Amino acid sequence: MNNNMRLPTITWFAISIFFMVCTGFSVAQTNNLYTLSVTNLSLDKGERIVAYRVKITAGGVYSIPHLSQGWTVTINNEGSWDSTIKGGITIGAAAEDLNYFNDFLVIAKMPGVTSTIGVEMEIFTTKDFIQEKRIVVQKNQIILTPTGDSLR
Repeated sequence: MNNNMRLPTITWFAISIFFMVCTGFSVAQTNNLYTLSVTNLSLDKGERIVAYRVKITAGGVYSIPHLSQGWTVTINNEGSWDSTIKGGITIGAAAEDLNYFNDFLVIAKMPGVTSTIGVEMEIFTTKDFIQEKRIVVQKNQIILTPTGDSLR
């Protein structure tokens, strides 16, 4: 390649890079964070939440906005973007009500995929701390709301 051809090639390369950066080409510029909430779920009188389990596909746990005192939480963010989070109380006084699941998690969508984030969720409740009830949260009760933010 002679010197006369090199200058236009370098110029086009520089313009292309500039365009990609300015238009948000990178993964960091895409809106891919979502809050997870649970809606239209009811508990019996005196029933309290003592544990939960969430399985996420095509996404991972980005953050937990509020972690109550007296809870242990285990997060497994697999490299395959299939993640699980499990939580449970360590003391009865830490049992929660349904408000606990308002903007409960921030989930990051797997970069570069067009499929939606999959969420399966179970909640465990009790009235007497002896017997537990397992509630499978239905897909229409799980709300994912874009935060407008992006992965850093």
